[in-house]
Amino acid sequence: MNLTQAVTSGLSGDIPGSLLGQLLFIVQNTDGGRAGRPAAEVGVTAATWNRWMSGARGLGGSRPSAASEQKIAAALRRAAANRWRQQMPTTVVVTAKIRWAGYYNPVPFRTTRLVDLRLDLVVDRFGAVRDVGARMALLAAVRDRYGVPVSFEGKNVSVTFLP
Repeated sequence: MNLTQAVTSGLSGDIPGSLLGQLLFIVQNTDGGRAGRPAAEVGVTAATWNRWMSGARGLGGSRPSAASEQKIAAALRRAAANRWRQQMPTTVVVTAKIRWAGYYNPVPFRTTRLVDLRLDLVVDRFGAVRDVGARMALLAAVRDRYGVPVSFEGKNVSVTFLP
């Protein structure tokens, strides 16, 4: 897993896998969902939303098309970012091969806790489905906080965000 995938995984780790769970996540974690307009958050009609809810509950209804699944995925990213924004993460735990200011740590693959980071740009870019932008914002936040360029490498990079 590269850093972009690790950032995406770290920020979306609490998104449910089932269709019903995803739809309820949108209801609970978006402004439109909490206001009774979750269909607007996804960009579909209320009738379509209700068919999906019925289908997800096994009560007839229908399943979303491939194009609609992409809309749901985008809405889930915005909902997850909205949730993170409310409890703004300030700490990142990274497990990777870490290079600080051109030098690798003595232990080639290690876990490091990075604290007191401003991660609002990471969250915003994740919510806007800009994974590379989120990765670059994370690296910039670490550089700004610690004053040296830092890179994370390795096949099993893991990133965890903590409020």
